[in-house]
Amino acid sequence: PTADNDDDDDDNDSTEQLPLLLTLPINGRITTLTSIKFKHSKKDCLFFTTERGDYALISYDETLARMNMTGTAATTANAASANPRSSAFIGEHYPVKTHASGAFTSYSTSVMAGGRQAECGPLMAVDPLQRCVALHVYDGYVTVIPINKDYDINTNVTKGLTTGPFKDAYHARIEERTLLSMAFLETSIDYLPQLSLMHQDARGFQHVITHGVDVKAKGMVFLGSIQKEKEPSDSSSKMPAMKMPPKHDRLKISRIDGGSATLIPIPPPPSRNSSKLGGVVILGQRQVTYHSTAEGITRVVPIAPSILLSYCPVMENDGNATPNVLRFLVGDEKGKIHLLTVLRNITPEGNGDGRVTTLHFDTLGSASASSALVYLGRGRVFVGSQFGDSQLVKILETPVPVSGGGNDEK
Repeated sequence: PTADNDDDDDDNDSTEQLPLLLTLPINGRITTLTSIKFKHSKKDCLFFTTERGDYALISYDETLARMNMTGTAATTANAASANPRSSAFIGEHYPVKTHASGAFTSYSTSVMAGGRQAECGPLMAVDPLQRCVALHVYDGYVTVIPINKDYDINTNVTKGLTTGPFKDAYHARIEERTLLSMAFLETSIDYLPQLSLMHQDARGFQHVITHGVDVKAKGMVFLGSIQKEKEPSDSSSKMPAMKMPPKHDRLKISRIDGGSATLIPIPPPPSRNSSKLGGVVILGQRQVTYHSTAEGITRVVPIAPSILLSYCPVMENDGNATPNVLRFLVGDEKGKIHLLTVLRNITPEGNGDGRVTTLHFDTLGSASASSALVYLGRGRVFVGSQFGDSQLVKILETPVPVSGGGNDEK
């Protein structure tokens, strides 16, 4: 976790401090990590899984942090001379609250304990409307964990997948065997969560297909199937039943660029007359592709051959987002950081159908080969790397000249 000093608007690097709040040891190698936000809280929780199949949902506890810091401040003067290496926290009580924890292998004896581990897994995706989490841990299955929106992270509850922040998890069988990436599309609340899967067939061709996640029925609504209309069990219920998008709008694209490995969901056009189903950007080795079946649009921008490993959206904290421009930072295997720009057909006055018109792919500079990218605002980017040192870099408005000879420029 990081903190940003927003009280000082000066762009001087000496005033832009990112103090370290907490370093937390995890018993295991983290394979997937994402944030989940509940409606009764102003802060996010972290949900992560480990290589051994364990999971946990944690959050930062300000109350415990204040207690630790108060106790430390009261004893620092006496303990400093006796123990110069005294910790900032009392004992091993880190200011972290665990809301759920356990192991997937203990949840089901038939699927998770005896299944074959996914070759390209584990993969994880969270519905943008915070309705469920999808995980691909074993071949032929997607594990769906419904999120309890009414959960209050400030209360103490029983931990586990079936109570508290999560409802009963279930394992949905899928026909796609070799999954490379998955992402939830951004949709309206009227639709079921739409899970897009990038998979590879036996001949080596790669495709993208989208299935609906029916949390109430504990199953998947496949692309070619027709969802039956269900009568509401409670006539007084104010929540309308969720449904699948029209069959001709469900996202699907075949034989994408070979070597593609990442899906980036793109919000649907803001126009009321347009589709309520978003599209995806596909990061390939030779091209970047945007596709939306609902809009009937495919946009392609060629790139130099490279393996794109990570991405993150570029969003400032001031909330002054430009509706006609979406930006993403993308990292490749050589450590280069690129800027992907998605342009929409929206005028400054807010007119236009909002459809994607153009893609731009520009190289900004080099850093460590990134396993993860996080944009922190004001041009600052955290580059997390499993192949080298993690870095905190800043994107400048003007290029920095490289001196020292032609060999310095790569």
